[in-house]
Amino acid sequence: MLIHRFPTSPSRLRLSWRPLLGALLVLALAPVWAAPDAPSPTASTASDASAVINSHVERRWKEQSVTPAALCDDPTFARRVYLDLAGRIPTPAEVDAFVRETAADKRVRLVDALLTSPEYGRRMRDVFDVVFMGRPAPERRGRRRDRQPDEYRAEWLAYLERSFAENRPWDRLVQDLLVARPAEASTRGAVWFLYGRQERYQEIAETVSPAVFGVQIQCAQCHDHPLAEEIKQSHYWGLVAFFNRGKNKVTKAGPRVAESAIGGFAQFPLLTGGTKAAELTFLGVDLVPEKAPAAGEKEQDAPELYRPAEGAATDEPPVPRFSRREQFVERAVKGNPLVARAAVNRFWALLMGRGLVHPVDRMDSKHPPSHPELLEALAVDFERSGFDVRRLVRALVLSRPYQLDSRPAGNAQPDLFAYGLEKPLTAETLYRSLLVAATGKADAEQPELRDSLVEVFPDVFAEENISTLRQTMFLTNNPLVHGLLQGAGGATLDRLAANPDPAARVREAFRIAYAREPAADELKEATAYLAARPDRARQATAQLWWALLAGAEFRFNH
Repeated sequence: MLIHRFPTSPSRLRLSWRPLLGALLVLALAPVWAAPDAPSPTASTASDASAVINSHVERRWKEQSVTPAALCDDPTFARRVYLDLAGRIPTPAEVDAFVRETAADKRVRLVDALLTSPEYGRRMRDVFDVVFMGRPAPERRGRRRDRQPDEYRAEWLAYLERSFAENRPWDRLVQDLLVARPAEASTRGAVWFLYGRQERYQEIAETVSPAVFGVQIQCAQCHDHPLAEEIKQSHYWGLVAFFNRGKNKVTKAGPRVAESAIGGFAQFPLLTGGTKAAELTFLGVDLVPEKAPAAGEKEQDAPELYRPAEGAATDEPPVPRFSRREQFVERAVKGNPLVARAAVNRFWALLMGRGLVHPVDRMDSKHPPSHPELLEALAVDFERSGFDVRRLVRALVLSRPYQLDSRPAGNAQPDLFAYGLEKPLTAETLYRSLLVAATGKADAEQPELRDSLVEVFPDVFAEENISTLRQTMFLTNNPLVHGLLQGAGGATLDRLAANPDPAARVREAFRIAYAREPAADELKEATAYLAARPDRARQATAQLWWALLAGAEFRFNH
Protein backbone atom coordinates (compact mmCIF):
# COMPACT_ATOMS: atom_id res chain seq x y z
CA MET A 1 0.00 0.00 0.00
CA LEU A 2 1.27 3.45 -0.85
CA ILE A 3 1.63 5.88 1.99
CA HIS A 4 2.60 9.51 2.14
CA ARG A 5 4.68 10.59 5.12
CA PHE A 6 4.02 14.19 6.00
CA PRO A 7 7.20 16.19 5.36
CA THR A 8 9.41 17.01 8.35
CA SER A 9 11.74 19.50 6.70
CA PRO A 10 11.55 23.22 7.60
CA SER A 11 9.42 23.71 4.51
CA ARG A 12 6.98 20.92 5.41
CA LEU A 13 3.99 23.28 5.21
CA ARG A 14 5.04 24.81 1.90
CA LEU A 15 3.01 22.32 -0.10
CA SER A 16 2.22 23.30 -3.67
CA TRP A 17 -1.19 23.19 -5.22
CA ARG A 18 -2.22 23.52 -8.82
CA PRO A 19 -5.82 23.27 -10.00
CA LEU A 20 -5.05 21.54 -13.31
CA LEU A 21 -7.83 22.14 -15.86
CA GLY A 22 -10.42 21.68 -13.17
CA ALA A 23 -9.38 18.06 -12.56
CA LEU A 24 -10.50 16.67 -9.22
CA LEU A 25 -7.11 16.08 -7.63
CA VAL A 26 -6.17 16.11 -3.96
CA LEU A 27 -3.91 19.13 -3.82
CA ALA A 28 -1.96 20.37 -0.84
CA LEU A 29 -1.47 24.04 -0.25
CA ALA A 30 1.28 26.58 0.26
CA PRO A 31 2.81 28.52 3.12
CA VAL A 32 1.01 29.74 6.18
CA TRP A 33 0.51 33.49 6.10
CA ALA A 34 3.25 35.25 8.03
CA ALA A 35 1.55 37.81 10.22
CA PRO A 36 3.38 39.85 12.86
CA ASP A 37 4.35 37.75 15.86
CA ALA A 38 2.04 37.87 18.85
CA PRO A 39 3.52 39.04 22.15
CA SER A 40 4.92 36.40 24.46
CA PRO A 41 2.69 35.38 27.34
CA THR A 42 3.84 37.16 30.49
CA ALA A 43 3.89 35.88 34.05
CA SER A 44 0.61 37.66 34.65
CA THR A 45 -1.16 35.78 31.85
CA ALA A 46 0.46 32.34 32.07
CA SER A 47 -0.22 29.87 34.86
CA ASP A 48 2.51 28.64 37.20
CA ALA A 49 2.41 25.25 35.50
CA SER A 50 2.90 26.91 32.11
CA ALA A 51 5.93 28.71 33.51
CA VAL A 52 7.35 25.37 34.68
CA ILE A 53 6.90 23.96 31.18
CA ASN A 54 8.60 26.99 29.65
CA SER A 55 11.52 26.80 32.05
CA HIS A 56 12.30 23.13 31.39
CA VAL A 57 11.87 23.30 27.62
CA GLU A 58 13.83 26.53 27.26
CA ARG A 59 16.68 25.04 29.25
CA ARG A 60 16.89 22.16 26.79
CA TRP A 61 16.94 24.61 23.88
CA LYS A 62 19.88 26.37 25.46
CA GLU A 63 21.71 23.10 26.15
CA GLN A 64 21.21 21.98 22.55
CA SER A 65 21.97 25.44 21.08
CA VAL A 66 18.56 25.45 19.41
CA THR A 67 16.77 28.58 18.31
CA PRO A 68 13.01 28.19 18.78
CA ALA A 69 10.49 29.31 16.24
CA ALA A 70 8.69 32.59 16.74
CA LEU A 71 5.30 32.57 18.38
CA CYS A 72 2.47 31.90 15.99
CA ASP A 73 0.20 34.74 14.92
CA ASP A 74 -3.30 35.17 16.28
CA PRO A 75 -5.22 33.52 13.40
CA THR A 76 -2.96 30.45 13.64
CA PHE A 77 -3.40 30.28 17.41
CA ALA A 78 -7.17 30.53 17.04
CA ARG A 79 -7.30 27.70 14.51
CA ARG A 80 -4.94 25.56 16.57
CA VAL A 81 -6.73 25.94 19.88
CA TYR A 82 -10.23 25.53 18.40
CA LEU A 83 -9.15 22.28 16.79
CA ASP A 84 -7.54 21.03 20.01
CA LEU A 85 -10.20 22.11 22.51
CA ALA A 86 -13.42 22.38 20.51
CA GLY A 87 -12.69 19.67 17.95
CA ARG A 88 -13.32 21.86 14.90
CA ILE A 89 -11.97 24.79 12.93
CA PRO A 90 -13.19 28.22 14.00
CA THR A 91 -15.56 30.18 11.82
CA PRO A 92 -14.20 33.35 10.16
CA ALA A 93 -16.33 35.39 12.56
CA GLU A 94 -14.70 33.67 15.54
CA VAL A 95 -11.22 34.28 14.13
CA ASP A 96 -12.00 37.92 13.36
CA ALA A 97 -13.38 38.54 16.84
CA PHE A 98 -10.24 37.08 18.40
CA VAL A 99 -7.88 39.03 16.13
CA ARG A 100 -9.71 42.30 16.83
CA GLU A 101 -9.50 41.78 20.59
CA THR A 102 -6.88 44.11 22.10
CA ALA A 103 -6.62 42.76 25.66
CA ALA A 104 -3.13 41.54 26.58
CA ASP A 105 -4.54 38.29 27.98
CA LYS A 106 -6.83 37.49 25.07
CA ARG A 107 -5.25 34.08 24.47
CA VAL A 108 -5.88 33.16 28.10
CA ARG A 109 -9.47 34.33 27.79
CA LEU A 110 -10.06 32.35 24.61
CA VAL A 111 -8.62 29.21 26.18
CA ASP A 112 -10.77 29.62 29.29
CA ALA A 113 -13.88 30.15 27.16
CA LEU A 114 -13.21 27.00 25.14
CA LEU A 115 -12.45 24.92 28.23
CA THR A 116 -15.87 25.75 29.63
CA SER A 117 -17.75 25.34 26.35
CA PRO A 118 -19.91 22.26 25.63
CA GLU A 119 -17.65 21.46 22.68
CA TYR A 120 -14.68 20.78 24.97
CA GLY A 121 -16.46 17.88 26.67
CA ARG A 122 -17.46 16.43 23.31
CA ARG A 123 -13.94 16.78 21.92
CA MET A 124 -12.37 14.94 24.87
CA ARG A 125 -15.13 12.35 24.76
CA ASP A 126 -14.25 11.57 21.15
CA VAL A 127 -10.55 11.21 21.94
CA PHE A 128 -10.84 9.12 25.08
CA ASP A 129 -13.55 6.88 23.72
CA VAL A 130 -10.83 5.65 21.35
CA VAL A 131 -8.21 5.49 24.13
CA PHE A 132 -10.43 3.33 26.33
CA MET A 133 -12.52 1.40 23.80
CA GLY A 134 -10.46 1.53 20.61
CA ARG A 135 -11.88 1.50 17.11
CA PRO A 136 -13.86 -1.71 16.57
CA ALA A 137 -12.57 -3.71 13.62
CA PRO A 138 -14.86 -3.42 10.56
CA GLU A 139 -15.72 -7.12 10.63
CA ARG A 140 -16.69 -6.81 14.29
CA ARG A 141 -18.75 -3.64 14.17
CA GLY A 142 -21.96 -5.20 12.98
CA ARG A 143 -21.84 -8.10 15.41
CA ARG A 144 -21.09 -5.87 18.38
CA ARG A 145 -23.82 -3.45 17.40
CA ASP A 146 -26.34 -6.29 17.01
CA ARG A 147 -25.40 -7.83 20.34
CA GLN A 148 -25.55 -4.72 22.50
CA PRO A 149 -28.35 -2.15 22.69
CA ASP A 150 -27.36 1.23 21.32
CA GLU A 151 -28.35 2.92 24.58
CA TYR A 152 -25.51 1.21 26.47
CA ARG A 153 -22.87 2.84 24.30
CA ALA A 154 -24.79 6.12 24.27
CA GLU A 155 -24.71 6.13 28.07
CA TRP A 156 -20.95 5.52 27.97
CA LEU A 157 -20.39 8.45 25.62
CA ALA A 158 -22.60 10.66 27.80
CA TYR A 159 -20.56 9.65 30.86
CA LEU A 160 -17.28 10.55 29.17
CA GLU A 161 -18.58 13.86 27.86
CA ARG A 162 -20.04 14.81 31.23
CA SER A 163 -16.85 13.82 33.05
CA PHE A 164 -14.72 16.20 30.99
CA ALA A 165 -17.35 18.94 30.92
CA GLU A 166 -17.66 18.83 34.71
CA ASN A 167 -13.90 18.30 35.14
CA ARG A 168 -14.16 14.99 36.98
CA PRO A 169 -10.76 14.22 38.54
CA TRP A 170 -8.77 11.82 36.39
CA ASP A 171 -8.21 9.34 39.22
CA ARG A 172 -11.95 9.21 39.92
CA LEU A 173 -12.68 8.60 36.24
CA VAL A 174 -10.17 5.75 36.16
CA GLN A 175 -11.67 4.21 39.29
CA ASP A 176 -15.15 4.45 37.79
CA LEU A 177 -14.00 2.38 34.82
CA LEU A 178 -12.05 -0.26 36.72
CA VAL A 179 -14.43 -0.94 39.60
CA ALA A 180 -17.56 -0.61 37.43
CA ARG A 181 -19.98 -0.25 40.35
CA PRO A 182 -21.82 3.02 39.78
CA ALA A 183 -22.95 4.62 43.01
CA GLU A 184 -25.06 7.20 41.19
CA ALA A 185 -26.89 7.56 37.92
CA SER A 186 -24.34 9.99 36.49
CA THR A 187 -21.59 7.33 36.49
CA ARG A 188 -23.59 4.38 35.13
CA GLY A 189 -22.08 4.75 31.68
CA ALA A 190 -18.61 3.91 33.02
CA VAL A 191 -19.67 0.27 33.23
CA TRP A 192 -19.31 0.00 29.45
CA PHE A 193 -15.51 -0.04 29.70
CA LEU A 194 -15.62 -3.57 31.14
CA TYR A 195 -19.08 -4.64 29.98
CA GLY A 196 -18.46 -3.82 26.32
CA ARG A 197 -15.53 -6.25 26.19
CA GLN A 198 -17.83 -9.20 26.81
CA GLU A 199 -15.70 -10.92 29.46
CA ARG A 200 -12.59 -10.94 27.25
CA TYR A 201 -10.23 -10.63 30.18
CA GLN A 202 -6.98 -10.49 28.23
CA GLU A 203 -8.40 -7.70 26.08
CA ILE A 204 -9.29 -5.85 29.30
CA ALA A 205 -5.74 -6.22 30.62
CA GLU A 206 -4.22 -5.16 27.30
CA THR A 207 -6.31 -1.97 27.39
CA VAL A 208 -5.96 -1.09 31.07
CA SER A 209 -2.17 -1.15 30.98
CA PRO A 210 -1.56 1.39 28.18
CA ALA A 211 -4.64 3.55 28.88
CA VAL A 212 -4.05 3.92 32.62
CA PHE A 213 -0.32 3.27 33.07
CA GLY A 214 1.10 4.13 29.63
CA VAL A 215 2.67 0.69 29.21
CA GLN A 216 2.08 -1.88 26.49
CA ILE A 217 2.05 -5.31 28.11
CA GLN A 218 1.11 -7.66 25.26
CA CYS A 219 4.73 -8.69 24.73
CA ALA A 220 4.75 -10.25 28.19
CA GLN A 221 1.93 -12.69 27.47
CA CYS A 222 4.26 -15.58 26.59
CA HIS A 223 7.49 -14.50 28.31
CA ASP A 224 9.07 -11.62 30.18
CA HIS A 225 9.33 -8.53 28.00
CA PRO A 226 12.36 -9.01 25.72
CA LEU A 227 13.43 -5.34 25.85
CA ALA A 228 11.96 -3.79 29.00
CA GLU A 229 13.14 -6.12 31.74
CA GLU A 230 10.86 -4.59 34.38
CA ILE A 231 7.77 -5.98 32.59
CA LYS A 232 7.29 -9.62 33.57
CA GLN A 233 5.04 -12.37 32.30
CA SER A 234 3.62 -12.55 35.82
CA HIS A 235 2.50 -8.92 35.45
CA TYR A 236 0.49 -9.73 32.34
CA TRP A 237 -1.33 -12.68 33.87
CA GLY A 238 -1.63 -10.92 37.22
CA LEU A 239 -3.44 -8.05 35.54
CA VAL A 240 -5.75 -10.52 33.79
CA ALA A 241 -6.47 -12.18 37.14
CA PHE A 242 -7.62 -8.91 38.72
CA PHE A 243 -10.53 -8.85 36.24
CA ASN A 244 -11.26 -12.50 35.40
CA ARG A 245 -14.04 -12.92 37.95
CA GLY A 246 -16.26 -10.42 36.16
CA LYS A 247 -19.53 -11.53 34.58
CA ASN A 248 -21.82 -9.35 32.48
CA LYS A 249 -25.35 -9.02 33.76
CA VAL A 250 -28.36 -7.00 32.66
CA THR A 251 -30.26 -5.49 35.57
CA LYS A 252 -33.30 -3.28 35.91
CA ALA A 253 -30.87 -0.35 36.22
CA GLY A 254 -28.97 -1.32 33.08
CA PRO A 255 -25.77 -3.28 32.31
CA ARG A 256 -23.58 -4.34 35.22
CA VAL A 257 -20.38 -6.33 35.62
CA ALA A 258 -20.95 -8.69 38.53
CA GLU A 259 -17.96 -10.16 40.33
CA SER A 260 -17.71 -13.61 41.78
CA ALA A 261 -16.09 -14.27 45.15
CA ILE A 262 -14.58 -17.52 43.92
CA GLY A 263 -12.75 -18.88 40.88
CA GLY A 264 -10.33 -17.18 38.57
CA PHE A 265 -7.29 -19.17 39.68
CA ALA A 266 -5.53 -19.67 36.36
CA GLN A 267 -2.20 -21.12 35.24
CA PHE A 268 -0.03 -19.66 32.51
CA PRO A 269 2.57 -21.55 30.44
CA LEU A 270 6.29 -20.86 30.79
CA LEU A 271 8.78 -20.90 27.93
CA THR A 272 10.98 -23.18 30.00
CA GLY A 273 8.14 -25.68 30.26
CA GLY A 274 5.44 -26.25 32.81
CA THR A 275 3.04 -23.69 34.17
CA LYS A 276 2.81 -21.13 36.93
CA ALA A 277 -0.15 -19.87 38.93
CA ALA A 278 -1.29 -16.37 38.06
CA GLU A 279 -1.13 -14.18 41.17
CA LEU A 280 -2.56 -10.75 41.85
CA THR A 281 0.38 -8.54 40.95
CA PHE A 282 1.33 -5.82 38.48
CA LEU A 283 4.10 -3.33 37.71
CA GLY A 284 5.42 -1.82 40.92
CA VAL A 285 2.70 -3.50 42.98
CA ASP A 286 3.41 -5.87 45.82
CA LEU A 287 1.71 -9.23 45.57
CA VAL A 288 -1.87 -8.96 46.81
CA PRO A 289 -2.41 -11.91 49.17
CA GLU A 290 -5.31 -14.20 48.38
CA LYS A 291 -5.95 -17.71 49.63
CA ALA A 292 -6.09 -20.18 46.76
CA PRO A 293 -7.89 -23.52 47.01
CA ALA A 294 -5.73 -26.52 47.70
CA ALA A 295 -5.04 -28.99 44.91
CA GLY A 296 -8.19 -30.93 44.20
CA GLU A 297 -10.32 -28.70 46.43
CA LYS A 298 -13.57 -27.46 44.92
CA GLU A 299 -14.59 -23.94 45.92
CA GLN A 300 -18.13 -23.34 47.12
CA ASP A 301 -19.87 -20.05 46.52
CA ALA A 302 -21.90 -18.83 49.49
CA PRO A 303 -23.80 -15.68 50.57
CA GLU A 304 -21.41 -15.03 53.42
CA LEU A 305 -18.63 -14.37 50.89
CA TYR A 306 -20.49 -11.21 49.83
CA ARG A 307 -21.27 -7.96 51.60
CA PRO A 308 -24.80 -7.46 52.86
CA ALA A 309 -26.94 -5.38 50.51
CA GLU A 310 -27.30 -1.79 51.64
CA GLY A 311 -30.79 -0.32 52.04
CA ALA A 312 -33.78 -1.83 50.32
CA ALA A 313 -33.38 -4.90 48.16
CA THR A 314 -32.10 -3.99 44.73
CA ASP A 315 -31.21 -5.73 41.50
CA GLU A 316 -27.57 -4.74 41.86
CA PRO A 317 -25.13 -7.69 41.78
CA PRO A 318 -23.70 -8.61 45.19
CA VAL A 319 -20.19 -7.38 45.95
CA PRO A 320 -17.57 -9.86 47.21
CA ARG A 321 -16.03 -9.11 50.58
CA PHE A 322 -12.72 -9.59 48.79
CA SER A 323 -13.14 -7.82 45.44
CA ARG A 324 -10.23 -8.24 43.08
CA ARG A 325 -11.23 -5.16 41.13
CA GLU A 326 -11.32 -3.04 44.27
CA GLN A 327 -7.99 -4.48 45.36
CA PHE A 328 -6.52 -3.49 42.01
CA VAL A 329 -7.67 0.11 42.43
CA GLU A 330 -6.44 0.27 46.02
CA ARG A 331 -3.07 -1.41 45.42
CA ALA A 332 -2.21 -0.57 41.81
CA VAL A 333 -3.99 2.69 40.97
CA LYS A 334 -4.23 4.86 44.07
CA GLY A 335 -0.88 6.44 44.83
CA ASN A 336 0.82 4.86 41.81
CA PRO A 337 2.95 7.58 40.14
CA LEU A 338 2.57 5.82 36.78
CA VAL A 339 -1.08 6.90 36.64
CA ALA A 340 -0.29 10.62 36.79
CA ARG A 341 2.76 10.26 34.51
CA ALA A 342 0.78 8.40 31.85
CA ALA A 343 -2.06 10.94 31.91
CA VAL A 344 0.29 13.92 31.68
CA ASN A 345 2.18 12.31 28.81
CA ARG A 346 -1.01 11.52 26.91
CA PHE A 347 -2.42 15.05 27.22
CA TRP A 348 0.98 16.46 26.24
CA ALA A 349 0.98 14.29 23.12
CA LEU A 350 -2.59 15.25 22.28
CA LEU A 351 -1.79 18.98 22.40
CA MET A 352 1.89 19.13 21.44
CA GLY A 353 1.98 16.54 18.66
CA ARG A 354 4.07 13.89 20.43
CA GLY A 355 4.60 12.77 24.00
CA LEU A 356 7.47 13.52 26.33
CA VAL A 357 7.66 9.75 26.04
CA HIS A 358 6.95 8.69 22.47
CA PRO A 359 4.92 6.65 21.65
CA VAL A 360 2.53 7.41 24.50
CA ASP A 361 1.96 3.76 25.39
CA ARG A 362 5.67 2.84 25.63
CA MET A 363 6.53 4.38 28.99
CA ASP A 364 9.09 1.72 29.82
CA SER A 365 12.84 1.56 30.40
CA LYS A 366 13.55 1.41 26.66
CA HIS A 367 11.74 4.66 25.94
CA PRO A 368 13.11 7.36 28.24
CA PRO A 369 11.36 10.74 28.30
CA SER A 370 12.83 13.61 26.32
CA HIS A 371 12.42 15.87 29.39
CA PRO A 372 12.44 13.61 32.47
CA GLU A 373 12.44 16.40 35.04
CA LEU A 374 9.56 18.14 33.29
CA LEU A 375 7.49 14.96 33.12
CA GLU A 376 8.06 14.34 36.80
CA ALA A 377 7.24 17.94 37.74
CA LEU A 378 4.01 17.92 35.75
CA ALA A 379 2.98 14.52 37.14
CA VAL A 380 3.54 15.68 40.72
CA ASP A 381 1.66 18.90 40.03
CA PHE A 382 -1.19 16.96 38.41
CA GLU A 383 -1.51 14.68 41.42
CA ARG A 384 -1.31 17.54 43.92
CA SER A 385 -3.99 19.43 41.99
CA GLY A 386 -6.39 16.56 42.61
CA PHE A 387 -5.90 15.19 39.09
CA ASP A 388 -7.42 18.36 37.64
CA VAL A 389 -7.58 17.68 33.88
CA ARG A 390 -8.79 21.14 32.89
CA ARG A 391 -5.94 22.78 34.81
CA LEU A 392 -3.41 20.53 33.07
CA VAL A 393 -4.83 21.23 29.61
CA ARG A 394 -4.90 24.96 30.32
CA ALA A 395 -1.26 24.94 31.38
CA LEU A 396 -0.23 23.10 28.22
CA VAL A 397 -2.02 25.32 25.72
CA LEU A 398 -0.85 28.52 27.41
CA SER A 399 2.78 27.40 27.45
CA ARG A 400 5.33 28.81 25.04
CA PRO A 401 6.03 25.51 23.20
CA TYR A 402 2.35 25.12 22.34
CA GLN A 403 2.18 28.62 20.86
CA LEU A 404 5.23 28.39 18.60
CA ASP A 405 4.95 28.75 14.85
CA SER A 406 5.08 25.47 12.92
CA ARG A 407 8.03 26.62 10.78
CA PRO A 408 11.31 25.89 12.57
CA ALA A 409 13.87 28.64 12.96
CA GLY A 410 16.64 26.06 12.68
CA ASN A 411 17.27 22.34 12.42
CA ALA A 412 15.54 21.37 15.67
CA GLN A 413 14.43 17.80 16.36
CA PRO A 414 10.74 17.22 17.10
CA ASP A 415 11.38 16.02 20.66
CA LEU A 416 12.79 19.44 21.60
CA PHE A 417 9.40 21.10 20.96
CA ALA A 418 11.14 24.15 19.45
CA TYR A 419 8.42 24.61 16.84
CA GLY A 420 4.76 23.67 16.57
CA LEU A 421 4.47 20.05 15.49
CA GLU A 422 1.81 19.27 12.91
CA LYS A 423 -0.96 17.03 14.21
CA PRO A 424 -3.28 15.06 11.91
CA LEU A 425 -6.92 15.70 12.65
CA THR A 426 -8.81 12.79 14.15
CA ALA A 427 -11.77 11.50 12.16
CA GLU A 428 -14.21 13.29 14.46
CA THR A 429 -12.34 16.59 14.24
CA LEU A 430 -12.02 16.34 10.46
CA TYR A 431 -15.74 15.59 10.27
CA ARG A 432 -16.79 18.60 12.34
CA SER A 433 -14.32 20.86 10.56
CA LEU A 434 -15.68 19.85 7.15
CA LEU A 435 -19.20 20.57 8.37
CA VAL A 436 -18.24 23.98 9.73
CA ALA A 437 -16.42 24.85 6.51
CA ALA A 438 -19.23 23.66 4.25
CA THR A 439 -22.26 24.85 6.21
CA GLY A 440 -20.95 27.59 8.48
CA LYS A 441 -22.61 25.82 11.41
CA ALA A 442 -20.86 24.16 14.34
CA ASP A 443 -23.87 22.01 15.24
CA ALA A 444 -24.59 20.43 11.86
CA GLU A 445 -24.77 16.64 11.71
CA GLN A 446 -24.23 14.02 8.99
CA PRO A 447 -23.84 10.67 10.81
CA GLU A 448 -23.15 8.64 7.65
CA LEU A 449 -20.21 10.87 6.74
CA ARG A 450 -18.90 10.73 10.32
CA ASP A 451 -19.00 6.93 10.39
CA SER A 452 -17.22 6.73 7.02
CA LEU A 453 -14.46 9.09 8.18
CA VAL A 454 -13.99 7.05 11.37
CA GLU A 455 -13.45 3.95 9.27
CA VAL A 456 -10.99 5.62 6.89
CA PHE A 457 -9.15 7.82 9.44
CA PRO A 458 -9.08 5.59 12.55
CA ASP A 459 -5.81 6.69 14.14
CA VAL A 460 -5.58 8.62 17.39
CA PHE A 461 -2.13 8.97 19.03
CA ALA A 462 -0.49 7.27 16.06
CA GLU A 463 3.24 6.60 16.32
CA GLU A 464 3.79 8.16 12.88
CA ASN A 465 1.79 10.76 10.96
CA ILE A 466 0.97 9.11 7.67
CA SER A 467 -1.66 9.56 5.00
CA THR A 468 -2.72 6.44 3.16
CA LEU A 469 -3.81 6.00 -0.43
CA ARG A 470 -7.21 4.94 0.86
CA GLN A 471 -7.62 8.24 2.69
CA THR A 472 -6.63 10.21 -0.39
CA MET A 473 -9.04 8.28 -2.57
CA PHE A 474 -11.83 8.75 -0.03
CA LEU A 475 -11.49 12.53 -0.08
CA THR A 476 -11.16 12.43 -3.88
CA ASN A 477 -14.06 10.18 -4.80
CA ASN A 478 -16.46 9.67 -1.91
CA PRO A 479 -19.96 10.93 -2.83
CA LEU A 480 -20.64 11.99 0.78
CA VAL A 481 -17.67 14.36 0.66
CA HIS A 482 -18.62 15.70 -2.74
CA GLY A 483 -22.23 16.07 -1.69
CA LEU A 484 -21.24 18.08 1.37
CA LEU A 485 -18.69 20.33 -0.31
CA GLN A 486 -20.07 20.74 -3.81
CA GLY A 487 -23.72 19.70 -3.70
CA ALA A 488 -26.63 21.96 -4.40
CA GLY A 489 -27.64 24.04 -1.45
CA GLY A 490 -24.17 24.12 0.15
CA ALA A 491 -24.30 27.34 2.13
CA THR A 492 -20.60 28.22 1.90
CA LEU A 493 -20.15 27.28 -1.74
CA ASP A 494 -23.29 29.17 -2.74
CA ARG A 495 -22.02 32.26 -0.95
CA LEU A 496 -18.57 32.00 -2.50
CA ALA A 497 -19.88 31.42 -6.02
CA ALA A 498 -22.24 34.38 -5.75
CA ASN A 499 -19.37 36.81 -5.32
CA PRO A 500 -18.58 38.29 -8.75
CA ASP A 501 -14.98 39.12 -7.80
CA PRO A 502 -12.73 36.02 -8.30
CA ALA A 503 -9.99 37.39 -6.03
CA ALA A 504 -12.48 38.01 -3.24
CA ARG A 505 -13.76 34.45 -3.65
CA VAL A 506 -10.22 33.11 -3.24
CA ARG A 507 -9.52 35.21 -0.15
CA GLU A 508 -12.76 34.19 1.52
CA ALA A 509 -12.20 30.49 0.75
CA PHE A 510 -8.73 30.59 2.30
CA ARG A 511 -10.00 32.41 5.38
CA ILE A 512 -12.72 29.82 5.97
CA ALA A 513 -10.54 26.77 5.34
CA TYR A 514 -7.22 27.85 6.82
CA ALA A 515 -7.91 30.98 8.91
CA ARG A 516 -5.33 32.83 6.84
CA GLU A 517 -4.90 34.99 3.76
CA PRO A 518 -3.64 33.33 0.57
CA ALA A 519 -0.01 33.97 -0.28
CA ALA A 520 0.64 36.14 -3.34
CA ASP A 521 1.29 33.22 -5.68
CA GLU A 522 -1.74 31.33 -4.39
CA LEU A 523 -3.95 34.36 -4.91
CA LYS A 524 -2.60 34.92 -8.41
CA GLU A 525 -3.05 31.33 -9.63
CA ALA A 526 -6.39 30.67 -7.97
CA THR A 527 -7.81 33.97 -9.20
CA ALA A 528 -6.61 33.23 -12.73
CA TYR A 529 -8.23 29.79 -12.56
CA LEU A 530 -11.60 31.27 -11.57
CA ALA A 531 -11.40 34.22 -13.93
CA ALA A 532 -10.80 31.89 -16.89
CA ARG A 533 -14.17 30.18 -16.28
CA PRO A 534 -16.77 32.97 -16.04
CA ASP A 535 -19.34 30.79 -17.79
CA ARG A 536 -19.17 28.12 -15.08
CA ALA A 537 -18.31 30.13 -12.00
CA ARG A 538 -19.98 27.79 -9.53
CA GLN A 539 -18.28 24.69 -10.93
CA ALA A 540 -14.84 26.32 -10.91
CA THR A 541 -15.37 27.68 -7.40
CA ALA A 542 -16.51 24.22 -6.26
CA GLN A 543 -13.32 22.65 -7.60
CA LEU A 544 -11.11 25.20 -5.86
CA TRP A 545 -13.13 24.89 -2.65
CA TRP A 546 -12.88 21.11 -2.68
CA ALA A 547 -9.11 21.23 -3.34
CA LEU A 548 -8.61 23.44 -0.28
CA LEU A 549 -10.62 21.17 2.03
CA ALA A 550 -9.21 17.88 0.71
CA GLY A 551 -5.60 19.08 0.87
CA ALA A 552 -3.02 18.34 3.54
CA GLU A 553 -3.12 21.78 5.11
CA PHE A 554 -6.77 21.35 6.07
CA ARG A 555 -6.24 17.85 7.45
CA PHE A 556 -3.49 18.90 9.85
CA ASN A 557 -3.44 21.14 12.89
CA HIS A 558 -0.26 23.20 12.72
